[in-house]
Amino acid sequence: MEVRSGWNRAKEADQPFISIYQKGKKMDPLKIVIVDDEMPHLVLMRRSILKEIPGAIVECHTDPVSCLELIWKNRPDLVITDYLMPEMDGIELIKRIKEKEMDIPIIMITGHGDEYVAVSAMKMGAMEYLVKSADVFDLLPGVIKRVLREKELRNRLEETTKRFQDIMERTFNWIWETNSEGYYIYSNPAVKDIIGYAPKELQDKHYYDLFPDENKKTLINKILHISNNTPLLLEHPFVHKNGDKIIVESNIFPMFDANGRFKGYRGISRDVTERRKAERALKESEKQKKLILDSSLDWIRYVDRDMRIIWANKAIRSHLKMPQKEIQGQVCHKLLLNRDAPCEGCPVVKARISGKVERAIMKKPPFRAMEKETYWDIYCVPLKDKTGNITSFVEVARNITEQREAETRIRHLTQQLIRAHEEERKLISLELHDRIAQDLSILKIGLDTLNYEHKEMSTKIIKKIEELSKIVQQTITNVKNMAYDLRPPELDQLGVIKTIFHFCKDISERHHLNLSFSTAGTENIRLDPETEINTYRFVQEAFNNIARHAEAKNVVVKIIASYPKIIIRIKDDGKGFNVENEMKKQVEGKKMGLRSMQERASLIGGRLIIKSSIGKGTNLTLEVPYK
Repeated sequence: MEVRSGWNRAKEADQPFISIYQKGKKMDPLKIVIVDDEMPHLVLMRRSILKEIPGAIVECHTDPVSCLELIWKNRPDLVITDYLMPEMDGIELIKRIKEKEMDIPIIMITGHGDEYVAVSAMKMGAMEYLVKSADVFDLLPGVIKRVLREKELRNRLEETTKRFQDIMERTFNWIWETNSEGYYIYSNPAVKDIIGYAPKELQDKHYYDLFPDENKKTLINKILHISNNTPLLLEHPFVHKNGDKIIVESNIFPMFDANGRFKGYRGISRDVTERRKAERALKESEKQKKLILDSSLDWIRYVDRDMRIIWANKAIRSHLKMPQKEIQGQVCHKLLLNRDAPCEGCPVVKARISGKVERAIMKKPPFRAMEKETYWDIYCVPLKDKTGNITSFVEVARNITEQREAETRIRHLTQQLIRAHEEERKLISLELHDRIAQDLSILKIGLDTLNYEHKEMSTKIIKKIEELSKIVQQTITNVKNMAYDLRPPELDQLGVIKTIFHFCKDISERHHLNLSFSTAGTENIRLDPETEINTYRFVQEAFNNIARHAEAKNVVVKIIASYPKIIIRIKDDGKGFNVENEMKKQVEGKKMGLRSMQERASLIGGRLIIKSSIGKGTNLTLEVPYK
């Protein structure tokens, strides 16, 4: 005979027990199977259970054999079985359930308080054993609740254990334990990748067996002196299975039992050999970089966004006679120049705004050991983080005072040379114009007079004299042109602007160029003689280049006076050239041309801008300062 209950829903007040048991699962009713060959017992047990655990599904069976198939199929949450039953006793039923590897909690109930039966039932997997007595039906719901809670706690413990076991087995770190004598009793698989040993190979090894002989004593002392509560973080050498020495970082914990007795060590270790190598390489690299930077004669400093010095090289430290620690944190303009604000044109200030590398030539007043004004070539590189925000700057400053002084001396000597050269040209021009040209004119007059006064000469001689007169006339013209090129007399009489106009008009006519000449604001402007002659020479050189090389048809000359400078632009429609390549050719071929024009512009404090491209002509702009 078989009795089965229907579905019973739990009351709201009775939910906590089922909720605890079924945490993390769907809220299905608790399923309990009772197996007993005595129907009164089944009825009483079912009634007692539903009274305390309403909503549970309680299935009652009198035949253990047929019930077994249903248990395998439905997998109830709990099985309650009697011990003595026909065909199959409770011990056999438990055995058959466990053979299917079903983890179902089982409570054994018997009418005989036999210790052997109880032990056998517990060995087979029963979680509780009850003797049928007057109060067994009252005790049963509480036992059921306790058994299910124990089962739930055991399941949670198993899940937690499995979770931590998975972590330990899968981590890249070596997790290990030793007993109180120092022998390894556990190692996770990561040990194979770190020191070459399989976990089983470490079972008979002492922890100090893996220490190098030269470090063994020191490391043992460190481990032995670990305090009860403080773990030891230790970076130490280990000997790999292949004999190589590796560096391991270990976090070591002493373990104690409930009575406070030491029972071994537990640790987590990882291979940091490559990290240590990288750190040593980085340290050596940093050392070399600092050595290189300290070897530089330039002043190199690393500053933050507020211009506070983070690091300064030896050149700065030696000049200031201050150690690095005293320099760090000080604002550069305050430390070096005793200024409360940055210098005008400071590259760091400009780089902070632009976000780009900035450079400037700066004049510094006397400061510290610098007893006179100095000139510095300074460039600043902004350093940015991953988001593009500026975090700091590297500033390199080179003292170019001697270079500037040398350039000044060279410029002064060059100016003197050019002045001497121009003076010599002026003298030669006067000599050509006033003496040689005059002598040639007298010679021509004499030849012409000779023909007039001696008409009795043969026609052949008269013709020869006429030819010689023409040659002398051409020579006079050439001498006058030469004298003009050497030093145009209008320069002193009319000024540079009108002299340039006459020169441009004359050379354009000689070389068949269409000239467009215009001026603005140049009336009554007179420059100093040196500026005038160099400006004239610039225009002269530009037109000579156009006539010889440009193959141009049209030339535009514009002269504009806009205080404090005069701007001269000369543009042609010739074949043009590559400026960079042409400058390189002139340097290699030791030619002057463009270099001479740039030098003259520099001598008068001006600026020459050359723009040209092949097939698009050339545009020259000279900016000349004037007072």
